[in-house]
Amino acid sequence: MLGRMALVKGYLFRRVPSSVIPGHWTEVFEAGDGPTILFVHGATGSPHNFQFQFDSLSDDYRCVAVALRGHGGSPWPGPSHIDEFYQDLEDVVATLPPRFAVLGHSFGGYLAARLAANHPERVVALGLLNTAGNIPKGVFFRLLRFFSPKTSWAARLFPRMMTQNDQASQNLAKKTLDDWDCWEAYPRIQIPSLVVLGRLDPLIPARLVRQTADLLPEAQLQTSLGGHFTMLERPEVVTEWIRALLRRAEDFET
Repeated sequence: MLGRMALVKGYLFRRVPSSVIPGHWTEVFEAGDGPTILFVHGATGSPHNFQFQFDSLSDDYRCVAVALRGHGGSPWPGPSHIDEFYQDLEDVVATLPPRFAVLGHSFGGYLAARLAANHPERVVALGLLNTAGNIPKGVFFRLLRFFSPKTSWAARLFPRMMTQNDQASQNLAKKTLDDWDCWEAYPRIQIPSLVVLGRLDPLIPARLVRQTADLLPEAQLQTSLGGHFTMLERPEVVTEWIRALLRRAEDFET
């Protein structure tokens, strides 16, 4: 059963109740009509990270973006394991049409790949942006972990781009992301896939992105001059890559 629905600035938003936590929900934004594309943002990110793609693709598709727990309008229920983040996504998927495409950025790419591997009968195409089978604990990651208790400071500068929940950010950086590992899932994903590499990405090394593409049987690797947010840094190019991916998907219907 869906939670409340409302229209905000041209977007429909609704709350999808949790199947395991009473009173918890996942906020979902929607725009457009047609075959469904599910967008999953990364850790400390926001559904607004896909603003350009929403505005462009919603002319031809139904675009659906989730706000992960502790992000946007989705409440933070307290310390959370990676499987609990994934279960929230499963609750949203239960409300979608039988067949849909899914695109994930960074940590959202882990969730999207896991979803595609677990639902081969439903997911028709997979887009992975600035992500890999795991997140290396390099210098940039350690900086993010150090500043994670103060994410709300950065969110004041970028209010539509980042979560303002310091507890969620700290939990992700110091606990949840340690369990990010989906290398074994990639070979099982037998659908058209897009893998986007940012040459200047300080968080996900190019070698891991290429390894990701190599393991996905039907992947096309595309390289951008951007950093970790290629869908924001090269929006037109990334959106065209997404359109090309969707054209490769067979029987992409509502």
